[in-house]
Amino acid sequence: MVDGRYTVQTVLKQFGSGFKRINSLCEDAGIKYSYEFADNGFTFIFYRKTKNILVRKTENKTDGTVNDIESGTVNISLNKNEQAVYGLLGKNPYYTRQELADATSKSLRTIQRTLDSLRKKDLIERIGSDKSGYWEVKNLKNEISNPC
Repeated sequence: MVDGRYTVQTVLKQFGSGFKRINSLCEDAGIKYSYEFADNGFTFIFYRKTKNILVRKTENKTDGTVNDIESGTVNISLNKNEQAVYGLLGKNPYYTRQELADATSKSLRTIQRTLDSLRKKDLIERIGSDKSGYWEVKNLKNEISNPC
């Protein structure tokens, strides 16, 4: 019976110290978090940082002048894969999917999902054919930091 109580007490101490460790790690990394208690335990909630990306809309008149210029920031959240691919394409828009996969150590399928996501967020566009085309990187980053 003594061994059983000692084991339970040790497990509870380790369990409780997890809160302190998570708090310490999040504070060191500047990550915002919260937690919720439930009937059967608790849930930690980690908040991603948003990225500020400059957006400029332009409309060309028939005489070649530019009007209707808006500039501002839009918060777009990019995961680590999106950040890596977006950064690589910003440096070299002629990367192939295979080269992106090799450079990021990800599968071709992961790269395809990432490219689809960046297209959906209107940050990249494929110009030309799959074989001889290139990636147009839109709204080049002002600041992109790692999400939590």
